[in-house]
Amino acid sequence: MGRFRFAALVGATCGLLAAIDGVAAIPRPDTVSQIQVSSFVSAPTVAPNPTACGVVASLSASQVQANPTALVTLPATLAAQCLESVPFKPEPAVKLVKSLKAFVQLQSTLAFLKDPPTSYPFPPVDILETLDLIAGIAASGGYASEYVFQAAIMQLLSLAHDGHLGYRGDVLKVFNFQNRLIEDLVTVSVDGVQVPKIYNFNNFTKPLNDSNALPPAVVKINGGDAATRINSQNLLSGRTQDQDAQWNGAMPSYANPLGITALGRSFTFQAPSVTLIYDNGEVRTRDSIAIIQGRADFTGIRTGQDFYDRFCTPEEVEETPPSTATSIIERRTPATSTTPTTPTTPTTPTTPTTPTVSAKPLPTIGGYPFPVIRDSGADVTAGYFLNGTGYDDVAVLAISGFLPAPRSTVSVEDYQFNFAQTIASFLKACKAAKKNKLVIDVSSNGGGSIEAAYDLFIQLFPDVPLFQAANIRLTDTVRTMATVADTFRAQIQSLNPDTADSNNATDVALFVLQRGPIVRNLMARDSSVLGVNGRPFTSLEERIAPVTLNNDTFTAYGDIHQNLTHLNARPNPPPPAVFTPDNVVLLTDGTCGSACTIFAYLLIEELNIKTVTIGGRPQSGSMQSVAGVEGVQLFPFDAISRAADSIITISPESNVTGSDLALLSDGYAIARAADPNTPGGVNGKNGFSRVNAETPLQFLNQPANCRIFYTQETVLGPALVWKRAVDANWKDPAKWCVAGSIQPVVDITKQQTDPAFFPVNGSQSGPEEGLAGTLTGGGAWTVLMAGAVMVMVGFGGDLW
Repeated sequence: MGRFRFAALVGATCGLLAAIDGVAAIPRPDTVSQIQVSSFVSAPTVAPNPTACGVVASLSASQVQANPTALVTLPATLAAQCLESVPFKPEPAVKLVKSLKAFVQLQSTLAFLKDPPTSYPFPPVDILETLDLIAGIAASGGYASEYVFQAAIMQLLSLAHDGHLGYRGDVLKVFNFQNRLIEDLVTVSVDGVQVPKIYNFNNFTKPLNDSNALPPAVVKINGGDAATRINSQNLLSGRTQDQDAQWNGAMPSYANPLGITALGRSFTFQAPSVTLIYDNGEVRTRDSIAIIQGRADFTGIRTGQDFYDRFCTPEEVEETPPSTATSIIERRTPATSTTPTTPTTPTTPTTPTTPTVSAKPLPTIGGYPFPVIRDSGADVTAGYFLNGTGYDDVAVLAISGFLPAPRSTVSVEDYQFNFAQTIASFLKACKAAKKNKLVIDVSSNGGGSIEAAYDLFIQLFPDVPLFQAANIRLTDTVRTMATVADTFRAQIQSLNPDTADSNNATDVALFVLQRGPIVRNLMARDSSVLGVNGRPFTSLEERIAPVTLNNDTFTAYGDIHQNLTHLNARPNPPPPAVFTPDNVVLLTDGTCGSACTIFAYLLIEELNIKTVTIGGRPQSGSMQSVAGVEGVQLFPFDAISRAADSIITISPESNVTGSDLALLSDGYAIARAADPNTPGGVNGKNGFSRVNAETPLQFLNQPANCRIFYTQETVLGPALVWKRAVDANWKDPAKWCVAGSIQPVVDITKQQTDPAFFPVNGSQSGPEEGLAGTLTGGGAWTVLMAGAVMVMVGFGGDLW
């Protein structure tokens, strides 16, 4: 068997690249795993250079000596040669794939990726079978380098187009490949309606002789049509499940200033240089570079073997499972809950300063104008009042995330409390100012706190019941976890974190199961885990009774029930809604994902609120309003491994050698991750529309009611975007919406909830008694929760 090299990443990916020219429609080839092994063979990406890593070490040392604080930069080709000289070792590689496959078994969408509905715009991909294929190639020593092997794994998971699914191995933690010439590409229309062209963003920040003129447009990238090349890369690396949303994710904008194409930034080598040809005949070329991430230490490295020994995790020094309760706490305390992280050290969120409306503008959030009100440091939420004739009755609520911005120092707990207060104060200000229209801008909102998403909807529309239905893929591991947890249900539920003994392995395990996201979702006879009808499951069999969808099995539909009272004390009854649904429009760039999708679908499906999207590929027609990950909860690898550890601790007989549960507890894939502290994750739970219990939202198409394009003015700032959303939604859609993008509202508000959500027998039968979201005694809001925090993750932040 030949040695496999990495060019198109996992080969031609079932003919996908051949279909790129027809970007509007992707044909349905065979699944990736059905491709002949020969499809994985391609030409080397760079010429072999066994001394490349030594040259990297020498250049790194000289640059650090000259400027100890500067980034170490190298020619991209040299870094790629270093990576391709890192030897491939079959035994640890096979072990890595087996470990990774145990985690990926919990990905809720596997069956639908393998056999997607016609509404899904991408080719099928059989993730598990292709992992087996990769393992087979690895076992035979068929990869030319560790880099080729790990890049193939990362590429495969990217083909799921799921912001919750991802893994980046240790060989890919050292270099970040960049090209400054292409990192600022944007798509701009002359008037927001005509089909846009591709430009360099930085050209719009410089004064132009004619304020109405546009700079030269990019027409070719490395000899190929510019739009086609960008779209082809998006199809291989985009984390959203719509091509227009993928396009927006690869372009900088006021809401997404770090948007960039894979040619501009990637963990894998893309090209030695980039040449752009413009419509005025100008040609510009720039070499690609590689930046050494985290000041990785190359001291003493001379060969690819040295690189492997330094930066990868050889089998002989693999991480071993903890043997004491203390080490379990140190390594495996829950990371996705807002509750205490250890049994003995509970934390209490401090009360942040309650925001108030001020006559003076508050400090701005970067890229946005002066607000009427903004959050207290999370840098993601602000409210605005529009000015000008025809707009003076319009308010804008801009929410770029449901978690603090990456550089913010605000804790999640403080953010959630402050967010609720910010929204309440903003709505009060809107009422006082007699604003009667509202634009909700969730551009670039990849998700975050589900509590914040629900709280926002409840404050906007306090009388509207909420709907949330989810299920979990019912694997042998999930069944084992649920069964053991049910056996120890009383101990798990009664554990008091304040009195639990952190030196007692059983107490630690019970705490992890009580607070972690996996087992918490599987509990029966628990008032916090409810079916779609709002009633608890009366038995384990009822909770995990198999639901068959698309030839796969899942748990019963249900979710976690939590109380939002702690976010904001509310009067009972609550204040009436400030805005009516017909006076609200949702503005998106298609990348709304995770918790953002929960909020968006409540607006769209329960209230018929219209949506306007902006941007997308340079072509006319509609685009999806909600196209980020539409799963209901991220299951991080470390949380899965902690749960497996804990199940084995309280039920040692569950530890069957070679089982997925044992592999998860061992956590070899975590030890081999680029960052073991954030090793990756899967989408643990499917979300569903109220009228469709068969197909997860991730695989349904949700077209916006109108689409507009970015212009020279709107790509730099949102003020005019908001006015155009008003124009397109309420004033003159025919004038302001892109040709072919006007879509009618699909009214499902009066449709019956899909009866498949309610089993014929048992406590979950019959229609819902009262969907979550109703106001309970004392003004306490209760909702079905998917977990404390969910976020669309990039596992490193860069495009792959």
